[in-house]
Amino acid sequence: MKRKVLALTLASVLSVSCLAGCSTKDAGKENPSSAGSTSGGGEALSFSYALPNRYKVWLEDLNYWKDMQELSGVSVELVDSGESDDAYYQSMDLQVGSGDMPDAAIVRQSQASVYGAQGAFLDLKPLIEEKAPNVQKYIDEHPEYAELITSADGKIYGLGVENPLYTNLTFYRSDHFEKAGITQIPTTLEEFTEALRTLRDANASVQGYYPWVGRDGYLHYAECFLCNDSISEDGTVNGVYNGGNGYDIYADGFRDMVEWYHTLYEEKLIDPEWVMGTGTEEEWQTKFLTGQGSVSDDFFTRPTWFTSNGGPDNDPDFHIEVMDLFQTTDGDIAHRYFDYVNLDRYFVVSASCENTDAVMAFLDWLYSEEGQEVMHYGIDGVNTKKLEDGTHEWIADFAVESIKPVGEPNIGLYQDRLTFPYPVDNEAYYESLDSKVQSYCFDYFETYASYSKQLIYTEEQLEQRSNLLAKYETEFYAGVLAFVKGDQELNDENWEAFLEDMEAAGYSKINQIDQDAYDAMNA
Repeated sequence: MKRKVLALTLASVLSVSCLAGCSTKDAGKENPSSAGSTSGGGEALSFSYALPNRYKVWLEDLNYWKDMQELSGVSVELVDSGESDDAYYQSMDLQVGSGDMPDAAIVRQSQASVYGAQGAFLDLKPLIEEKAPNVQKYIDEHPEYAELITSADGKIYGLGVENPLYTNLTFYRSDHFEKAGITQIPTTLEEFTEALRTLRDANASVQGYYPWVGRDGYLHYAECFLCNDSISEDGTVNGVYNGGNGYDIYADGFRDMVEWYHTLYEEKLIDPEWVMGTGTEEEWQTKFLTGQGSVSDDFFTRPTWFTSNGGPDNDPDFHIEVMDLFQTTDGDIAHRYFDYVNLDRYFVVSASCENTDAVMAFLDWLYSEEGQEVMHYGIDGVNTKKLEDGTHEWIADFAVESIKPVGEPNIGLYQDRLTFPYPVDNEAYYESLDSKVQSYCFDYFETYASYSKQLIYTEEQLEQRSNLLAKYETEFYAGVLAFVKGDQELNDENWEAFLEDMEAAGYSKINQIDQDAYDAMNA
């Protein structure tokens, strides 16, 4: 496993008028099993826990969720506080302000930092030291994790949820490549472009066909053009920092990348609806499933999803393979980056929680040997079978479990879905996936994936950066799109004007905030 470096994201914070957070006692009264004590005496330990609706459903569907509570000796009442992620986090702002909050909750890192400092959340550091030796041991042994969860005043207002290491990757219809006569899989951007041209010509009779289709943002492969944001060895922050997944507009390769996308658009090698942002995820899926596209760059388990969701039904020859990440323009190995800690998943405890013993007992179990065994491998004989040599044989079939509808019991293992803080195990995570994904993910992530470096901002920096970023991103994507579509000729004069517009939109101001945050972390 690669050395863990840290990752960056940004979340904006809403201010509130009242910060006297408290536990939701009404829900506990409705459910006798959740009215546990914080002491001994034989009474069951329990606490209430708020999380986004989809996370709640994920937990309730898992067959080992009940076992987790029984083995830890703690009953956890899940409180649904919002249908979507954004609605949930907004509801947490309101709950903190009104004082109507469960014992514990999942919040964004920015919310944990701001509201914790204002007294809404408990400082977990003394509680961990006193009541959670397994958690304390992990923090002591992982200074990079300790840095992310410890505030400037030395307090811990929330425990971050670690991510397994994975990134997007490029997959393609190998049957399309074969029919088009492409025998060498592209290893460079130039070879990729030629392959797209060959695919376009071979599928000219297919209505609505474009070789490269996708969803969400289309500006992929900045790492191959050497124009993604970064932090140099001397500590210089380059670009508007997004943990290696943003862009450095002053890098030589950035203009080259924009010119490349203009070529793809002009030559009909990329789906124009995707470029213009008018296509939906469902439309992308349909295009790839029905042969209106041959290549996508997306989540690494998508090849299994497409195969299990109708690909072979639409075309008996349907087959997907994965490409290596293209070389950089210098001919080196490119790297993609992913967050070490999910900044949308910080576990916090209300300042007026009366069930702290229950919360700490549950957290400490998650970090125990037994807890980690369950989180990584599930229940012996149900999810996996533990062999005499200590390894595990998988009973759960990811290809089957991952497509089960919501509300149906699931025996799959999903380290990336769970919202509790606990040590992730990348190898166990990869092993839990289906054989198709396993055939490429170990080598791919070992070669091309790295955890990125995370910057921690002050409350003032967060607010200022969020306001600047809202304007900058709007101007940035509009300016790039004009070049890509050809509405703006990409010459030296227009490019200089674009850079000036980006400066006026706040590029250097955001970069300076990022630099200040990095310098403060490394003072």
